[in-house]
Amino acid sequence: MVQYKAHVAKTCEKGGLHFLLDGRLPEQSIACTDMDRNGEVRLDEPRMYNLLKADRPLNGVVAVQAREGTYQAFAFTFSGCAEMT
Repeated sequence: MVQYKAHVAKTCEKGGLHFLLDGRLPEQSIACTDMDRNGEVRLDEPRMYNLLKADRPLNGVVAVQAREGTYQAFAFTFSGCAEMT
């Protein structure tokens, strides 16, 4: 689990994962196309997978669970963390 504050969350991993935000599935309005309605992300090629995108910074805890035994995480990024004034 990772605590974060950001507009965007992305990952580069290998395997399959289940993604939760604050212990629940992310709302469809902020879930990106790489994640299905059940919070499942199928990682089938080496690239950055888009997980979340919101219009404002979100605070929360991200939980990532392996779906098929284990998975390898090469990068997990958050962007848009600074609030504009």
